[in-house]
Amino acid sequence: MAIRLMPERSCAGCTKQEEWGCEAFKFREPEPHEDPRDAWHKPAYLPITLDGEDTYTCPRQSLHRQPDEWSRLLMYYGFYQKGHLPQTGSIIDQSNCLLQAFRILDAVNSEVDKQKRETRERPKGDPTQRRP
Repeated sequence: MAIRLMPERSCAGCTKQEEWGCEAFKFREPEPHEDPRDAWHKPAYLPITLDGEDTYTCPRQSLHRQPDEWSRLLMYYGFYQKGHLPQTGSIIDQSNCLLQAFRILDAVNSEVDKQKRETRERPKGDPTQRRP
């Protein structure tokens, strides 16, 4: 399964690593009066807001820092999509954290599928197909 979230942030051949904060990490909480970028090592030029919080790191960074965890999660998600659960028992016996991750992946996949359908359904020459 390919990561479909933020396809514009494909890591292969990326030339915007410094701009997007691909090596950034937060090393402390910023003081109320200071620039939040001062609490980051190699911060992105501009923050991204995820879940209501500004971050100065590329959201795909954890794919490189935690590849084994992502591999395991995506493997279990593939089994989940086919009706198999990672733990013995019913849905109530599964890890709440894992089920939340599956819900997020389901929502992202649904959103991407919807956007793909809408793109295919637009007539050719439609000005809404232009890229920004």
